[in-house]
Amino acid sequence: MRTIADKARDGVTVRILLGNPDGPRISERGADEGVGDSLAAKIRNALVLYEPLRDLDNVEIRLHDTVLYNSIYRADDDLLINPTPTASPHPTPPYSTSAARNPPTWPPPTTTASIESG
Repeated sequence: MRTIADKARDGVTVRILLGNPDGPRISERGADEGVGDSLAAKIRNALVLYEPLRDLDNVEIRLHDTVLYNSIYRADDDLLINPTPTASPHPTPPYSTSAARNPPTWPPPTTTASIESG
């Protein structure tokens, strides 16, 4: 949290995108994974933890209602994607992939558009 806040104060744009804990997709994923409402509870907990960042000028916290079995981190033109096996409640996926800087089709336009849209 301190690093994110410091970077934002230094002028770095920070966007945090989480699933909407009240959205139907999060509920569906909880049912698919057999964990019920725990996924929504984890998101609500994250929102509480991120609350101090909301008052900083370069930080946006957004919610989405999309089925997403990845954690995606973007820094400039690089993406780090942690794929989670479908319908797996495992909190730390067993593998990660990292993109090389600036290949012709990276980052994928739909991923970039999703991150950039409100």
